[in-house]
Amino acid sequence: MTYEAKPSEILLVKSTTFLRLTAIKISQSHVFEKAIVLCIILNTVVMAVIWFDMDESISDVTDLINQIFILIFTFEAIIKVVAMKKLYFKDSWNIFDFTIVVSTLLIILLNSLDINIPFGEGPFILRALRIGRILRLIKQAR
Repeated sequence: MTYEAKPSEILLVKSTTFLRLTAIKISQSHVFEKAIVLCIILNTVVMAVIWFDMDESISDVTDLINQIFILIFTFEAIIKVVAMKKLYFKDSWNIFDFTIVVSTLLIILLNSLDINIPFGEGPFILRALRIGRILRLIKQAR
């Protein structure tokens, strides 16, 4: 029995806006995909560095780095949604990534408004979900 990777869909668009054409070009770039994979790996490493009773300065640096990764992953989702439109939501990995991005942004918003999250520690839940992004690397393995 053999298993084949699902081929990624190439978007061919004849007439569209400059913004969408640019998003398509970026989202289908091998450099962009490799950069996102590198960010996933680095983000996982940064999250693994956190320990109990960690020095406040180290905690501040890791928080800043995590916020940068949140921006990168949000940017990735926006680029891909603009490029792929409805097709973006036909890929389960994209749905997984989108769910993590939206959940992250929602928890950040709730925390900034000092709204307690009733289902547990928000950052801990987010960390668990974001570590799940490492599973996306399975998609990259050919």
